[in-house]
Amino acid sequence: MAYVGRLYFRKDTGHLLYWYEYETIGNTPIPTIEQDIASIKPLKDFILENIHVVEIDQEDLLTREKVRRAKEILYDPQTEQQIFDIDSGVLAEIERRALLENRISQIETSIGNIQTSLYQKASLDEVTQIEQEKADIEQAIAELSILIAGGGA
Repeated sequence: MAYVGRLYFRKDTGHLLYWYEYETIGNTPIPTIEQDIASIKPLKDFILENIHVVEIDQEDLLTREKVRRAKEILYDPQTEQQIFDIDSGVLAEIERRALLENRISQIETSIGNIQTSLYQKASLDEVTQIEQEKADIEQAIAELSILIAGGGA
C-alpha cells in the first residue's frame, strides 16, 4: 500500500488550486505530477512551471490533518511554507491529536523492538541449551570411548 498527498498552488499568487490524498491498494500505480496536471480539471489550464507542488509525507500526521481541516491554504514562496487558516481551537485539537498519534506510533515501535529482542534472547537461550547438550553428548562419547578402550584390553 502506498500513500500520496499533494497540494497544487499557483506560483504567482500562492493560492491553492487543488489538493488530494489517497492510499493505493496492491500494485495500483501512483500518478505523476504531470499526469495530475493533464487529468485534473482545475489544473489543466496551467503548465508545470506555473505550479508549485507540495507532497505530503505519509508520516506527517500534523500537516495531513491541517490540510483536511483548514478553511484556506496558501503557499508563501519567501518562506517556502504553507499557511493554514485554521481556528485556534481546531489547531490545538489537531496538534494534540498528532502528538498522541506520534506517541502511539513510537510506543508501537518500542513494543516491536522489545518483541524482537525477546525472540532473539529466546533463540540465544536455545543455542546455549543446544551447545550444552552437545557438550554433554561429547562427554558421554568420550567416557564410552574410554570404557570401550579399557574393556577391550
